[in-house]
Amino acid sequence: MLSCSQSLQESCLDYKHSIYQSTLAAIILNHHQNNIQVQMPTASGKTWVQGLLACYWIQQGKKVVIIVPDQILKLQTQKFLQPLGIQLQIETIENFYKQKKTYDIMIIDEFDHITWKYPYYYHEGKMYGVWDLGLTRSYMFSATCDQGILRVLAQVCIQPKVLKFKSEYEILNDLSQDQGGDIIVCANADERLQKIKKEIEECGHSVPLIIFCNGYDMDMVKGMVEQIGQLKVRVSISQTTLEEIQSWQNGVLILDKDESYGYNTRFRVDAQVLIACDIDSESQYLQMRGRSSRNMGALQSKYFPITILPKQQILHKMKQISIEKLDKLEQLVGLIYKKRFNKVLLEAVSDAKKENEVIASLEDLKQLIGTGAFQKLAQGIKP
Repeated sequence: MLSCSQSLQESCLDYKHSIYQSTLAAIILNHHQNNIQVQMPTASGKTWVQGLLACYWIQQGKKVVIIVPDQILKLQTQKFLQPLGIQLQIETIENFYKQKKTYDIMIIDEFDHITWKYPYYYHEGKMYGVWDLGLTRSYMFSATCDQGILRVLAQVCIQPKVLKFKSEYEILNDLSQDQGGDIIVCANADERLQKIKKEIEECGHSVPLIIFCNGYDMDMVKGMVEQIGQLKVRVSISQTTLEEIQSWQNGVLILDKDESYGYNTRFRVDAQVLIACDIDSESQYLQMRGRSSRNMGALQSKYFPITILPKQQILHKMKQISIEKLDKLEQLVGLIYKKRFNKVLLEAVSDAKKENEVIASLEDLKQLIGTGAFQKLAQGIKP
């Protein structure tokens, strides 16, 4: 694995050989379970560890795919790994479900986000889902490893071996993911906007800023940044934006909270992150904070929750929201997995997809098909 890593360095100028990342790849390879979930912090080198695993298995004559949540992450990963010259397929989770190609090895990036966003997928009269990811050897990478996600997987016959790693920077500096961030409580929208404005005025010209907003606040925040003047500003993630900000010494990137997962916000220097939106889970919180220090794999940013609660109550509230959502997801995925050939269920999911609706809980499904049909469908399924 060390020699493989050193040879990659010669192929790609963006890559600096790391004994630490090579060691992590070797540790992962030495676990022979069929499904392995790997937790590594944002910016700790997940993509290169994935590249090392892919290179190893391709050299063994295996057909390998890296699965990502969306098209932008596909393009980003292709750009990063293409110089290696290996016969590697990179595919979005949606296309994976649609195409149903056969692979020997699956490497899945941002697995927690994929589980949240695509726990099941309807295509051409059939139901696909996260259970398809456990049918062959798979390495499931994510920045967090929620116990609720593992329960969801257990419902659909996947019980992965879990490996948790710190980044090299965290180990060398004796850091944890909870260190380095201030908590600033914002009681209302006006106070929140004033804090954003003050932060832009104080450090907007010295470092790049990433501001996470609720969707309805984005135009307002953009207008405020433009009024302050003399700052580059971009709204939302695109491939063009990700390429442009690599040259930024300063400037403001305004994102929706759903744009916190996986994207390589790779500025010339580490960014300051302002979180000015409702947060559904501790996982999402860590993903947002992790956009700041792409070079270090450590979290050093400020946290602006919209609440008047103390820090510990804020974290407790996020955990409770996450547990509630995962409970609903666990029940729904369990039912869909066990009844995925049921005609009523297939029609319901198909109709919801046509209307761009998301069935996120058993209650959503009951409302869609009616109480009587739901009781028949859910017969024998634990609530």
